[in-house]
Order: sequence, then structure tokens, then C-alpha cells
Amino acid sequence: NVGYTGHLYKGKGMEVIEKIAAVLPDVNFHIVGGMENDITYWRERLNLANVFFYGFVPQSEVGKYISSFDICLLPNQKKVLSNGNFDELFSIGEVTSPLKMFEYMSYSKPVVFSDLPVLREVLNDENAVSAVYNDPESWVNAINLLKDKDLRDFKGEKAYMDFVTRYSWDKRAELVLEDLNTRT
Repeated sequence: NVGYTGHLYKGKGMEVIEKIAAVLPDVNFHIVGGMENDITYWRERLNLANVFFYGFVPQSEVGKYISSFDICLLPNQKKVLSNGNFDELFSIGEVTSPLKMFEYMSYSKPVVFSDLPVLREVLNDENAVSAVYNDPESWVNAINLLKDKDLRDFKGEKAYMDFVTRYSWDKRAELVLEDLNTRT
């Protein structure tokens, strides 16, 4: 089971999922989130037996879905719609730090992510598997690589340890306070 949580508008990665789901019929893709009009749009485009849409779920329930995924996807593109404005694309390749990345890590899930510099600030070849953001074959290869349960477990555990030691709210607060103390 491969999963994605989040918005479905242009640039968030559904373009990638559309291309890879068709060539991986043995893999189920679970899409959690999105506005009703976006879900309708993608459901019509991805009329595939291996793609499941769940729509918006309360944040308190997102973890249940993430727990059920074997692999989590972070298919960010270099440009994403800005504030829902369909005429304006905004470059996120240098500024994004998606909370879903940290959520995936906190559930010990292996992540396949777009190899964008800002995501590389957290994810790396030890705690995740990168894919070229706009190359479907690269995504297919990454997912196929993670069909190996031992590798999935290793990447997921490494992601979790990195999350706990560097990115949890408690750890971030601790690091900020340490930084403040060194400046005074």
C-alpha cells in the first residue's frame, strides 16, 4: 500500500501519481485529502482499480491512514498553485517544508520524495528514497525498490530516529532555546 496525504491541486504531486499508478497495477495507491472538486477531477482521470480516494479527513484521523501505508509519497513539484489561484504557479522548490514529511517520519514510514534541495535538508539516502520530481520512471523504480520489506523497515526506522532526534516539536524547541542561550 502506497499512500499520499494532502491537497490535490497542481504541483502537489498528483501528476506523478497519475503516471505511476497506471504502470504499477500491483500497487494500491491511497489518496487522503483534497477538496471535492479536485477529488472528482482526479477520480475521473485515474479511473483505475488500484487508486482509492478518501477525501478530506480530520487531522486527528490522518494518522490511522498513514499507519496503514507501507510507503508514503512526497511528490512535490517545483511549482505549485499559489493560494488556489489557477493562473499563478509559485516556486516551492526552495521554500517548502511540508508537515506531512514530518508526519510520515513520526510514523516510521519510508518516504519516496521529490529530490528537491529543500526536502534534502531533512530527507536523505539513509532515511528515504529520492526520485526525480518530474520523472515517472524514477518514481516507479523507487517504489519497486521499497517493495523489499527489510529496506522499508530500515528506511522507516531511520526516518523515525531522525525525526525524534532533530525534528519533533520538543526537539525543535530545545534547539531554539540552545541557540538563544549561545547568543546571549
